[in-house]
Amino acid sequence: MSNRWHLFDKDRIARNHKSGFLIIKPKKNNVIPFVCPLCDLLMRNQNDILSYHKNKVCFSCETHLLIPNKKKWDTGWRPTKQQIKEYIKNVRNNY
Repeated sequence: MSNRWHLFDKDRIARNHKSGFLIIKPKKNNVIPFVCPLCDLLMRNQNDILSYHKNKVCFSCETHLLIPNKKKWDTGWRPTKQQIKEYIKNVRNNY
């Protein structure tokens, strides 16, 4: 019984656990973090998941920080820690 990951099908890999069961997982690990990488607040719903897959931020950050600054964002701009604190204080806590 091999303990190494092996191809299960075209989209998944598998390995035998020492307890005797088979572990199957996707080949590509698209794990959504518990908190937004930008504002560090909890991911809360499907909108956050979709925004994370698209832009690697929660829906609120996408709406209030990314979209209004889209051109700058595309060239690498990100809000400063102070701007994020202000954003959290003024926008996100009002939900």
